[in-house]
Amino acid sequence: MTGLIFAVVVLWIVVLGLIVALFAMAIVEPIPTRVWPFYLVFGACGLARSFLQVARSALVAEVVPRELYTNAATWRSSTWQAGTVAGPALGGLLFATLGARATLGINLAFCVVALVAMLRIRHTCPPGSGRHRHASGGRGAA
Repeated sequence: MTGLIFAVVVLWIVVLGLIVALFAMAIVEPIPTRVWPFYLVFGACGLARSFLQVARSALVAEVVPRELYTNAATWRSSTWQAGTVAGPALGGLLFATLGARATLGINLAFCVVALVAMLRIRHTCPPGSGRHRHASGGRGAA
């Protein structure tokens, strides 16, 4: 696993841990009487996602071949924008119909799926790129 993929996976694990904390809070206290834990978790998620976005952009540039990068960037941007609009709407509908526990559980399940998909990425440096693998799994200049 390259250093960049490792960084993205670590950030996903942080976000996943925060979502687990929200899920646990929803199980313990179905009708929240305190709001500050939610603000704390949402703030930490926002901070982690700000780094995650930069890492994901760099990961796409490293994993996708140069000739396919424009197409990949278009698909990535389109799905991101669609998720930005549809995600909160779907979350609100799920929350209204199923409640906080089920909504957070579904969110947690999708985050686990995303983490597993991220762990399945295999990356090898292209020949002649001037990079080689270190024994630690990172990359370095030759």
